[in-house]
Amino acid sequence: TPAYVTDGAFSSANPPDVSQVDTAYIGVQYISLFYNRNLKIYANLLRVQQQTRAQRLLVIYGQNHIAVLEELLRVNPAYQVVPATKYLKTSATRFLKPMP
Repeated sequence: TPAYVTDGAFSSANPPDVSQVDTAYIGVQYISLFYNRNLKIYANLLRVQQQTRAQRLLVIYGQNHIAVLEELLRVNPAYQVVPATKYLKTSATRFLKPMP
């Protein structure tokens, strides 16, 4: 839980723009960078759908991203999140859990 981390710094290996970073809340800054990435992914999904006028998008992301993306799409009245299990056919259904 990065929000607990305080008084730190980002690695010099791949630092973000640190001109506005409050190191007293470095963990929160890290979370905001990650959330910002999710917002950009969300914006790209909307843009691709609008450009192609697709009625369906199959979105595959890791579990760190998918929860935020699902939340953003669920609150957008123009979109409906449907689990991929509705369209995937597999004998391994015990591993595919439908969303509530």
